[in-house]
Amino acid sequence: MKLGYFVNSVILIMAICGLSQAADLLIEDFESYADTTALTSVWKERNPDVETMSLETTESYDGTKSMIIDYNCHASPYWSEAYTIYSGLQDWDKYKTMKVWLKGYIGDVPGREPNQSNENMYAVFYTPKPGIVIPVDQSEMDMIGKANIFRATKIADWTVLHFCLTANFEPMTKICAFGIGMSPDSYGRGIVKIDAITLSEESYGGVINSFDDYADTAALRNALDVNEGNSVSSSMTLVTAAEDGNALNGKTLKFDFNNGMSPYWAKVAFNFPLYIKYAWGPPTFALGGNYNPLTINFKVVNADSRIQAVLVGTDGTNKVVFHYPDEETGPTYRVPEGDWIRWDINPQSVYERAGTSYDELDSLKRLEIQFVGGDNGVGVVYMDDIHVNFCGQGLDGTLAGALQADLNHDCVVDFSDIALFAEHWRQTGCTEPTNCGGADISYRGVRTGKVGFEDLLMTAYRWLDCNYFYQQDCF
Repeated sequence: MKLGYFVNSVILIMAICGLSQAADLLIEDFESYADTTALTSVWKERNPDVETMSLETTESYDGTKSMIIDYNCHASPYWSEAYTIYSGLQDWDKYKTMKVWLKGYIGDVPGREPNQSNENMYAVFYTPKPGIVIPVDQSEMDMIGKANIFRATKIADWTVLHFCLTANFEPMTKICAFGIGMSPDSYGRGIVKIDAITLSEESYGGVINSFDDYADTAALRNALDVNEGNSVSSSMTLVTAAEDGNALNGKTLKFDFNNGMSPYWAKVAFNFPLYIKYAWGPPTFALGGNYNPLTINFKVVNADSRIQAVLVGTDGTNKVVFHYPDEETGPTYRVPEGDWIRWDINPQSVYERAGTSYDELDSLKRLEIQFVGGDNGVGVVYMDDIHVNFCGQGLDGTLAGALQADLNHDCVVDFSDIALFAEHWRQTGCTEPTNCGGADISYRGVRTGKVGFEDLLMTAYRWLDCNYFYQQDCF
């Protein structure tokens, strides 16, 4: 009886811990500021000549207020950053993602002559310089990490941006400030509104669609990020495990199609989130062991068609087609009924095909899962957890192995990295670009030129860290 009580207690404690781990931490919602003067007494601008901030009281994502950033990436120094400094140190090391709700414009900007430009945005975090005690000013801070999202300002409706905090970040145990910045892409001007800044322990960076954010089938069908290619011969339904035993996790997309009816084809189109549009590039984009697989989970319960994945460019043309299961030449048979199938695609394999132009993946805007109509089949397919698993370069760079101490660039710090580290132990004369196989680890932007205890401590700190954005694939 005592054993049963102990087991139940442990299960209860684990459940409570699991719930607490899933909670987001709200760090700014702008509701406490009475006016712009109050806002700018807390939020500062690093380059006030090219950016101004004000309090929005008529529109917000949640509540009644948000922050307006009026930016100008056309004028020197072409970048800007709104930041806030804390009176005490913050321990945010357990968080993997910063979520920022943002709304911009497409085309005309109210009261502004030029149209809204499309610029990059970043989140940056600071710690006090060595020997400095809080409170600090801007000159007394060291940057410990920065995450970018490319071309993020042309957004007509409130959209959540996910900044990944697991790549290129030093320990976030002593945070004194953070900022939201603009860096140039089109070197223009515009206005964005920011609200509901939170930190999350979950990793969202690579998710294209998990279908969990839709309230019901009506919300799914009205969404802008997913749609059926035609509603005449196909339909989408949102199902849960309680309603349908074929559902995978949480909510799942059920897709019914009839390729025996005009137009004799069917597809589901997923518009890429901003941070996935530039997940891949030319062959030189992936240095070392970089590998960003595209994963599609599906289950066929009525096997009457062939499945293929198509990546569509920003110009609206099909850039590359992957067939299942033979990605290049395609199947000659219908996909058989069975259990859930996880389909991992390496989009950069297109560069190994004859006739490649080496620019197929430079800029993509959507993924289409198509059901080939050559055999005029009728089918039912379930889909879930469609994602890009960024490995190595993350969102803010082009180098594989951006995770500190990931010496073999496989996106996980484990025994294989310890073995490589041991080969360089006590080595001196470490210089760019190899830095002694990566074992001379940068701390606060500085490398010592040798492999010593500082590097060993950083390796121990990063032990079992994983640089996959989609954390479920780590182990």
